[in-house]
Amino acid sequence: MVIAVTSLIGNLLSKSYKERPKELKRWIFYLQHVVTQIRYMRLPFPVIFQQLNAMTEANSYFSDFFNDLDLALNQRKEPIHSAWHHALTLVQRKWHLSRDDRELLHALSDLLGKIGQDEQLKHFQAAIETLTAHEGAAMEDKKKYERIFSTLGLLVGVLLVVLLM
Repeated sequence: MVIAVTSLIGNLLSKSYKERPKELKRWIFYLQHVVTQIRYMRLPFPVIFQQLNAMTEANSYFSDFFNDLDLALNQRKEPIHSAWHHALTLVQRKWHLSRDDRELLHALSDLLGKIGQDEQLKHFQAAIETLTAHEGAAMEDKKKYERIFSTLGLLVGVLLVVLLM
């Protein structure tokens, strides 16, 4: 029982290292979609976020985010910056993103709808580049720590069983 519990704890700790690169990759994809839709299709944010909401898997963290964003913009008629901030705040605890990742996404909310389209596109592009760098670092961390935490949980459990005997 002790070994199972400590192994589970180790697997839970390693999960954030496993999931963070996937989440960053999805964020990069979604932000690139936003940039493309603004630059070439000249679509407004509410339409873009409706599209993204339709593209996400049901019952995923991203689905919750884009659904809340869609509701805030289209039904509650909130400004884009407050809708983005509110939607991020509601779901950020579910994600495995680092503090820097979350701060970067929150920083976008301070700019949305407050500056011109070209400036917004530059900020989105800068966010994409930064998240891409974070993704590379997250992949390195995953290689280093995912197996370590899984194995460490098992070893701590074995050690506790040996000490308790």
